[in-house]
Amino acid sequence: MPAMRRVPRNIPHEDLVGLLEDITARVRAGDSFEGSITWALPEDPAAPPTSFDVMASYRIGNLQGQGGMRSIGEWAEMPAHVRTAAMREHLTQLHNSEVTAGRLTGGRKLTAIETVLAILDRIEKAATLPDGDDGPGR
Repeated sequence: MPAMRRVPRNIPHEDLVGLLEDITARVRAGDSFEGSITWALPEDPAAPPTSFDVMASYRIGNLQGQGGMRSIGEWAEMPAHVRTAAMREHLTQLHNSEVTAGRLTGGRKLTAIETVLAILDRIEKAATLPDGDDGPGR
């Protein structure tokens, strides 16, 4: 299964206003305790000029118990270079937090993280090579 990421969904101006009104009403009524929303002018030049690219997620139904989550956005396959960059960032943060906490002073954990980072280096390098060139030692 390919790695996926959320991307904005293009919606008309009226739908954005309705979404903002729904979020406002739910927060006012105590039915939503957390969420986020981002809207921007569309990046696609073919998009209608009165539309917006929107990503949102917010809690709903808290007055009825646990509730749920409403999400606005699309799912798209994450390109390999984005996946490796995200993994590298996550592993670097993990490494730094473990070192800061004094839990990582060497040994197997450090070796494992360094090994994965080295593998990511090779993946990124291979992604930039011309077709048919596997690089040195491969």
